[in-house]
Amino acid sequence: AHEICQERRAFRVDQFERVANMDAHYQGTAVEILQQTRMSNLKVDGFVDFVGTGGSFAGITRRFKEELGPSNVSCHIVEPAGIAPLAHKYDTTTLRQEHRGSRTCTVTKNHVIQGGGYDRDNLTLLQDVIDLGYVDGYLQVTNDEATKMAQLLARTEGIFGGFSAGANLHAATEIIRHGHATNVVALICDSGSKYFSANLLPKEE
Repeated sequence: AHEICQERRAFRVDQFERVANMDAHYQGTAVEILQQTRMSNLKVDGFVDFVGTGGSFAGITRRFKEELGPSNVSCHIVEPAGIAPLAHKYDTTTLRQEHRGSRTCTVTKNHVIQGGGYDRDNLTLLQDVIDLGYVDGYLQVTNDEATKMAQLLARTEGIFGGFSAGANLHAATEIIRHGHATNVVALICDSGSKYFSANLLPKEE
């Protein structure tokens, strides 16, 4: 891919490696969240994020920890149940090997939460926050949990998020339930409009 870009003088986004991905959330998303929550007199003490490239988790976590204090905000990585490479948790009964070009990847047979669960346990953009000890925990969310929470969000708030949005919200309720935080930030990072054929919506009876 790098050679093709050079030959064609093209731009490759390369979200997994490009630091601008993380910086956009450090300098933009996190700042906006803190400004808006402070205007509402809310004290953020938790953050959950379904990790794909790691950019949003790394950027927001780093800003939150720096501004709020490392021990004042609990930041948790969210991954699909059954294939959670960052937490080193796999359900071997649901896994298979899949060949993609010159690379063999581990994928799960029933993982529907798109945008995460990649077979990469060494995400470049996460290394700084991991090394700094900013990751407070890892949560796994099932297909059913993510789907039901996405449906609840649409039904009660009129926000049509995708599976990853449902996963984030389920994770947020879990860290509240376990007493890790009270005011938790969860990103609605995808629209549900792409998943009409993926059983995101409940079937009509």
